[in-house]
Amino acid sequence: MIFSLSPTSMKPWREHQLKLHRSGLPTVAVITTFELEDVKSESFRWARVRVGVRDVASKSQLEVALSTLQKITMLKQRITPLDFVEKGDRSQTD
Repeated sequence: MIFSLSPTSMKPWREHQLKLHRSGLPTVAVITTFELEDVKSESFRWARVRVGVRDVASKSQLEVALSTLQKITMLKQRITPLDFVEKGDRSQTD
């Protein structure tokens, strides 16, 4: 799943990765959760991302993840800048 997060959300994700690394686990070895925590400070209110672990991935889940990674890797090799030549395919800053 892919979703947009604000740049401030990158810190909790990086801390999660480092915690897993210190435990000797790759990020694909666990089922990671993302929650939005409501934060209020004076007149400001925002949502902060909390990253957690729901469970350790099973062997079958890891096999699916590996298969998916291999398919994505093959697909990425076929994508070129020419795939984005039509109007609207690129952001205005390109």
